[in-house]
Amino acid sequence: MKKIGILSVVYHNWNYGGMLQGYALSAALREQGYSACQIRNTWRALYNNGFRGAVKKAVLGNRLSFNIYNSYCQNDLRDLKRFSAFQKVISFSGFYNHESIRKANKKFDCFIAGSDQIWNPTFHNDTLLRMYGLLFADKDKRKISYAASIGSEKAASGHEALFKEILDNLDYISVRENAARDFLQPLTDKPVVVTADPTILLTSADWDKVAVLPHRQEPYAFAYFLGEKDNRHDKELQHILDEQQLPMTCIADELGVYPRSQDEQIFDAGPGEFVGYIKNADMVLTNSFHGMVFSVLYNKPFWVFKRNRDDDEASMNNRITDFLAELGLENRLVQNGEFLTQERLHEKIDYATVNRLVQEKREFSINWLKNAIDAE
Repeated sequence: MKKIGILSVVYHNWNYGGMLQGYALSAALREQGYSACQIRNTWRALYNNGFRGAVKKAVLGNRLSFNIYNSYCQNDLRDLKRFSAFQKVISFSGFYNHESIRKANKKFDCFIAGSDQIWNPTFHNDTLLRMYGLLFADKDKRKISYAASIGSEKAASGHEALFKEILDNLDYISVRENAARDFLQPLTDKPVVVTADPTILLTSADWDKVAVLPHRQEPYAFAYFLGEKDNRHDKELQHILDEQQLPMTCIADELGVYPRSQDEQIFDAGPGEFVGYIKNADMVLTNSFHGMVFSVLYNKPFWVFKRNRDDDEASMNNRITDFLAELGLENRLVQNGEFLTQERLHEKIDYATVNRLVQEKREFSINWLKNAIDAE
């Protein structure tokens, strides 16, 4: 049985999508008969984002101070405890840092980098980009990127030489967004393939195994918005809620940001609760890629909002627009300042077609991954 080590932004990552995609990839590989685990690392805290990055670097490797820092950022220790509890269902290796990671060559036959924004220069310095490019791996080890993301072409621009070094090192390359493929393909003769985010590799029945359902029984709209300090979508959200006559249950993101128009704020929610709230929701409102993905997996009515301006260097809109286009769901995107008409609000999603397309994407991605691991 091949032993696979996965490098992604999972360990001590108090982000719903980040932890759920890490769980999903290792779980999907085990379902296919592989021995797979996430490589537990102590370089997770190195960011290129000013003061918070400096603070995280200062507490790197110190679990107590790391937990205190994260609980401060989220304002509530209960939230952190639920993330920590969910982390226990993920299979992890022992600890490695950027110096000891070469020792992982003795434990694993194959390395997979991904998914999530492991190749985003906005988040990671060159040392970490090389780490997530598997440049530490021995020549005789199979090296694969799975659904890796560069964040945006603007963020990656200027790092072409480093990405070429990474691509030359890999045996098989897949990315998550079309824009990433278009940016990286000219840098290598190897095919750069677009594959599904790991969360899509599991079915709703698979996710039911880890979902924690809310106690709330009455109908509600579930909202999850990342990084919107100005609450720029409040008026559009309130318009939808008024038209649908639904109260809004909201989970705050890691910065404590949430729409002002919520009826219920949830602070003690880990990844399992995040999935459970979407599973039981009557409608989902979000600017989160994974909020959108789980809405589709659970066949929920949903509306997704743009998190950034399209010309923003840190824009993550392309992963949302790509996903919607692949499934014929472009009309579920709400433009900035757009107030949905009653007619549009009552449009139903053709989930029979969507589910078929999701299953095709799932099968293609799993088959690509198996071939990348097993090909002679």
